[in-house]
Amino acid sequence: MSTAAVLAATLTVGGGAIHTSTAASAAAAPTYVALGDSFAAGPGIPETTGGTCLRSTANYPSLVAARLHLSLTDATCSGATTANVTTTAQDENPPQLTAVTRGTDYVTLTIGNNDVAYTRSQIVCGSARAEGAPCLGVAVDPAAIDSALAHVEADLVATLRAVRRAAPKATILLVAYPRTLPTGGAPCPPQNPMFRDDSRRLARLGAQLQRRLVAAARTAKVTLVDTYRPTGHDVCSPEPQRWIEGAVPESPALLWHPNERGMRDQAAMVVRAIERADRQTGRSADR
Repeated sequence: MSTAAVLAATLTVGGGAIHTSTAASAAAAPTYVALGDSFAAGPGIPETTGGTCLRSTANYPSLVAARLHLSLTDATCSGATTANVTTTAQDENPPQLTAVTRGTDYVTLTIGNNDVAYTRSQIVCGSARAEGAPCLGVAVDPAAIDSALAHVEADLVATLRAVRRAAPKATILLVAYPRTLPTGGAPCPPQNPMFRDDSRRLARLGAQLQRRLVAAARTAKVTLVDTYRPTGHDVCSPEPQRWIEGAVPESPALLWHPNERGMRDQAAMVVRAIERADRQTGRSADR
């Protein structure tokens, strides 16, 4: 796939209606709304639905709903930003928050990546290496990223508070981004062919985004599902352990995005977080 085609697939939004599925009878199943971007939608993992939102039927929301017998409304969409969750439509798709109601029982949210151009920068910088040129400061503007980082925590908090207003009784979970690059950011061609300095700086960007997610969850008083913490699952890890595919995917996934194994293991973390919350609230007795 050409770089242009990959970027179009990664960044183009819209065209996919919100997907609703019922994992148990409608009368009995608690309701679950999944919000977020491509790291929740699962582009490239069979089978893909949702038009250019590129949702996978094996994304973590679908797996969580099946495991816990929840009625899922999947509003995730590749390319989404915090604004697309709260106020801004993606082509034919209304803001994702319109899927949330006062009766929603559970909400997961994975967002912030596109606000700071994190995955886009990895795709562009991996391609720049193939062209024999450094990337940051040339194809990607570090100053623009720094400016976005300065605002993203406040945007995340505002988004989470908007979700809380829409679903005041829901269990809300902010699901972090899995670690895409190893600590230190050393390249590992062909999966990560970036120049060493580009790779290290983007690894730091991932850590900076993670810190803002942690802080936003604390401020908004929601549960953080810390999928960034586990190590040994980045693009440089052996294929059987890898959660994220790099520049040359070896498992079905859009490059620099989660594969099916990554979605499955993230889903297990989300399930455990929901079960802990249920024990505290007694909601598990409803299922």
